[in-house]
Amino acid sequence: MRRILIVVLSVLFLFATCAFADSVTIENPSFETLPPGGLNIAWPEGGPYSLTNIPGWTNSGVSGQWQPVKGAGQFDTLPSLTVALTNGPMISQTISGLAANTFYTFSVEIGLRKDLPANSIGQAAIVIGSGINATTLYALGTAPTAGSWSTFTLTFNTGDSSAVTIELLNPGIAQADFDNVLLTATPEPSSLILLGTGLIGFAGAIRRKLSR
Repeated sequence: MRRILIVVLSVLFLFATCAFADSVTIENPSFETLPPGGLNIAWPEGGPYSLTNIPGWTNSGVSGQWQPVKGAGQFDTLPSLTVALTNGPMISQTISGLAANTFYTFSVEIGLRKDLPANSIGQAAIVIGSGINATTLYALGTAPTAGSWSTFTLTFNTGDSSAVTIELLNPGIAQADFDNVLLTATPEPSSLILLGTGLIGFAGAIRRKLSR
């Protein structure tokens, strides 16, 4: 009986997760789509890179893509083959067609090169709206140690806006590195409470039925 109850609850939880966690399309979210000509600057000790526009993103200042060599003096771990780099001030992408007054969760991996100072850790932000009415919210996370990566996240409500802008920023004096940008629709907190209450009630009903 307990095994059946666990299976039923697992299916319900999976259904609820799929229903509420819908991914939003982001162009080139892990930066694996390379620019025309590819990574055209050779760096034998650290891996090839480019300093041209990143496909799908708007470059402000000097930005590009890079395929670091793991353990070569910059990173001990790598989230994927290709990462984004910016020497400032940022790269950005506007996502339109979002549902108004809806909660979304934004996440991105931020790295810290071993050969650069700690103030080269990047920042990630969501800008809701535009102009003087724009609201900027910053993703939070544990700062990566030298040579590693850390996931920064933010849950926000779109309010009356149907578009947001993702900004990957370099607030320091050296290179900032980013990877794996993700945006998903998430349930409103009150909806989670209602869902949890419903699941508990449903589980109780199944338990009573199976115990007869």
